[in-house]
Amino acid sequence: KDNMDMSRIENPTENDILENIDNVNIKVTFDENSQNIILDGENINHIKSVTITFKKNYKENGNKLKKEDIDIIESPEWGADLIEYYKQYKSELKVPVVIKLHTPYFVWKKYNRIIKSSYIPEIEEWEKEIVMKADGVFSCSNALRDIVSEEYNIDKSQIVTIPNLIETRSVITDKKSDREDIYYVGSLEQRKGVFILAEAFNIVKKQIPSARIFFVGRDTTRNEKNISTKDYIQEIIDDEESCNFIEHVPNDSVVKYMQKASVLVFPSLFENFPYVLLE
Repeated sequence: KDNMDMSRIENPTENDILENIDNVNIKVTFDENSQNIILDGENINHIKSVTITFKKNYKENGNKLKKEDIDIIESPEWGADLIEYYKQYKSELKVPVVIKLHTPYFVWKKYNRIIKSSYIPEIEEWEKEIVMKADGVFSCSNALRDIVSEEYNIDKSQIVTIPNLIETRSVITDKKSDREDIYYVGSLEQRKGVFILAEAFNIVKKQIPSARIFFVGRDTTRNEKNISTKDYIQEIIDDEESCNFIEHVPNDSVVKYMQKASVLVFPSLFENFPYVLLE
């Protein structure tokens, strides 16, 4: 609706959102087709999603944006995807921009102990720029809000916290494992504490010889050595036969692996408000 400001509503409910939506076109990620958005069984047919990536073919995608009747653009700060929109189109189109904080590069770099990376040096500057110039900013956790607020010198009140949500019916289980199996779920990177977990498993294995550990998630080189994190973990683990890696798991299959675990370990040094922890 005209002049609506959801940030004025503390912890907005579903009804608050529904009452304030009136034929709004929202830019979301991962879907180029018109789609229905469902909130707790209510089918909202008049919301349309359009995906546009500005870092590649930004001129072509900028022209696409001009043709769409878009009311709001939402984008993560990670990777500064909207930097070309700011440079080329924002002053002309005047479409409000809302930035969703994910994990800024300065945080990611710190906890992965990255000295050199494939990311261009300007990425931190660009991420900060799109946040500082945004019409609205929201974070999935107060912790991430506070970190960004301090680093970018933004008043905390300018960042709205909207926690991540999951559909609980697909994850609740009463299954019990009959094995001493430890599971880690997530991408393999130093920030997520996988090296500490590998060291801890060596201690557990001495006390519980039948224990096994499973790392469920894709390999990366996000670590201080800039090598395969999987290989790095294998260097640490004493008993290679007890260490298992399961990569390329579809999102809808992750919970099945969780249900096999005796213990799920979440050893991250930093996280925003991750879905895997909620699950």
